[in-house]
Amino acid sequence: MISMKIYAYLGGAWVDITSDVRTSSGVSGSVGITGNKPTDRIARDGSLSFVLNNNDGKYTPGSGTAHADWVKGVKVKAVFTKYESKTKFIGRVTSIKPGYRVSDSTASVTALDWMHYASQLPLDIPALQQNKRADQIITTILGFSPIQPESTSLGTGTQTFPYAFHDNTVKTTAYSEITKSTMSEYGYSYVKQDGTLKFEPYGGRSATQKTVGVYDNVSGNLLLEDGSDLLLEDGTNLLLEDFVSLGQVNAEASTITGVDIEYGERIANRVSAQIFPYKVGENDVLVYTNEINQLIPAGQTVSFRIPFTDQSSKQPIAAISPSIKQYTLLHFDTPPDGVTDIQDEADQTIPGYPTSFTPVGAGFYTSIKVFGTASLGFNGSSDYIYSPSQEKFNPRAENWTVDWWEYRLTTTANTTAISRSTTGAFPPYALGVSDGSVSRVYITSNGVSWDIANGKSLGTIPLYTWTHYAIIRSGNTFVTFQNGAIQDTWTSSATIRATTDDFSIGLYNGAYYNGYIDEFRMIKGYAAWTTSFTPNAKQYVMSGINWRVYDAPERDGNELTSSMTATAGIGGTGIDFSVTSSSGTDGYLVLDIWAQPLQSLSPITHVAEDTTSINDYGYYNQNIEMRYQDDINFAKTVADAVVSDEKDPRVFLNKVSMITRDNTNEALFLYCDIGDLVRVNDSLSGYDALNHIQAISWRASPGNGGVIVSFDWILKEQ
Repeated sequence: MISMKIYAYLGGAWVDITSDVRTSSGVSGSVGITGNKPTDRIARDGSLSFVLNNNDGKYTPGSGTAHADWVKGVKVKAVFTKYESKTKFIGRVTSIKPGYRVSDSTASVTALDWMHYASQLPLDIPALQQNKRADQIITTILGFSPIQPESTSLGTGTQTFPYAFHDNTVKTTAYSEITKSTMSEYGYSYVKQDGTLKFEPYGGRSATQKTVGVYDNVSGNLLLEDGSDLLLEDGTNLLLEDFVSLGQVNAEASTITGVDIEYGERIANRVSAQIFPYKVGENDVLVYTNEINQLIPAGQTVSFRIPFTDQSSKQPIAAISPSIKQYTLLHFDTPPDGVTDIQDEADQTIPGYPTSFTPVGAGFYTSIKVFGTASLGFNGSSDYIYSPSQEKFNPRAENWTVDWWEYRLTTTANTTAISRSTTGAFPPYALGVSDGSVSRVYITSNGVSWDIANGKSLGTIPLYTWTHYAIIRSGNTFVTFQNGAIQDTWTSSATIRATTDDFSIGLYNGAYYNGYIDEFRMIKGYAAWTTSFTPNAKQYVMSGINWRVYDAPERDGNELTSSMTATAGIGGTGIDFSVTSSSGTDGYLVLDIWAQPLQSLSPITHVAEDTTSINDYGYYNQNIEMRYQDDINFAKTVADAVVSDEKDPRVFLNKVSMITRDNTNEALFLYCDIGDLVRVNDSLSGYDALNHIQAISWRASPGNGGVIVSFDWILKEQ
């Protein structure tokens, strides 16, 4: 006979508590996928229930005599032994109900397997996943779970999904995302009796997967998943080859208590398969701006959650993960009526300080431009523009991108396109400095020498033509470009000197630039290119997480950004943003987030149906949602296959019930698990087919010489 033990994980070790189990109350367990229709692909909670003798209160959590670690959440397992030990359930206690009467000194215990925790676990806006298979998505989900399955067995998915986690909310659970990936793959996900999380991809089940044999006046076959032999009590092999007859089982001996054969219930002659495609928007859009500035107390860290929102509709949206940047973007387009300053698109959401660059003589020219409505012209003798200092003009040691288009009219020496300061022998950087024929780059860390870049080349200066220039820093590598072609490259680990001087375009140390400039961009925290590229063919748009901190709530005070550190935990539908202050002054956070949104397209439905079956039997419809799929082709394959397999009513096996009163059924209980393949031949109905075990439920009670187990298999035809 089979023997049974119940263990609890107490004090860092498995403790046998079987002696306290009230066996007269029985022990019950269940695992698996509780239905066998085409859409039944994901298991629900597996459970274990038993009653403990609790005379001394050791199973009443919190009491003075309670077992150490005996609380909700403690792991328990049920182990059965015949030829060898097999775990038939493992999970965590979710309910402990002590008896309320003196005469009822018991504790009723319910434990649930990992699927329960998946259904409770919020995913907490995980990062958007791109071009991932179902098994990769499930692996990512497991990374969010503080409670892990005992092990995993994840088959390789056959489908690659363009996006995952793109429609999450704060209430999205691990289970719901496993469901989406499983149904989009049209596979199976469940927890086996030993606690292994199993994922079977589309087409992953086959007649060689495992097992079994047969009941109700039948002979059958038993084959173990790992290929090992199952031994009889006398030590001889039960399995001599892949398919071995177990011999006839006597139904009259009540070995089989029920064969639940049904007719036509699983017919499906019309199947609707739906996908919900998304596309990436062409441009980044503003997905968040804080209308009320967040207080950052001096010396403290402030963290908060930000959902991505369409700023016009105020509806939640998903977006490609943005990165932390500090942007300057000048299109030099003709300003609106009444506006004389030059608009910095990065600061358009700030109503006060600073909103723009101030022009000194420089004007807009609509006839000479690269993009938009105009460029900015400089006369070479007095024209320039400037902005009061901002921390985003101080790249320090961060990645850095500066690029612009220029149309030079002269190559006069020392005339300069970009300068961190309007005066001074060694500003932090001077970019596009003419030496009479070549455009140069100068950068200092110390203010007394060009120790980072001393005349690095941006290429020979062409006149009377639009030319694109770029300087980037990526780590310790600097690269310059002209029209996308590399001109110079070098390395330096030094930090670019910071200053509070004005930032200027067109003026450096008394020398004035002569020509036109269009589409100027500077990004602190981002290196756009490290190899040759094709310059932009249209105006840039804002992108990334752009932030700054001021010492006044109305954004019109002194900037404190340099004494702040920001981090972001990126998600597909929002971020967790954190700012740490090392300042002695309270600050106020200004935060704008631009990101590339995902735009949902109209759902695509493929309807597969069999006209003959519908005419004969009426509609029997199934709806399959494949939310991670982007193309209808696989959904069509699935729907067509379901109709082909399920269009006609037929005799099919729903469930088999057995009792372990002989060696055959003891072996079937011990060695068969979810997903295993069973052949059942019923001579009375003529039913004979291979079935996969979808779910197993059992109840163990004491018997002569051991434990008698009655168990059910829910089955699905191969």
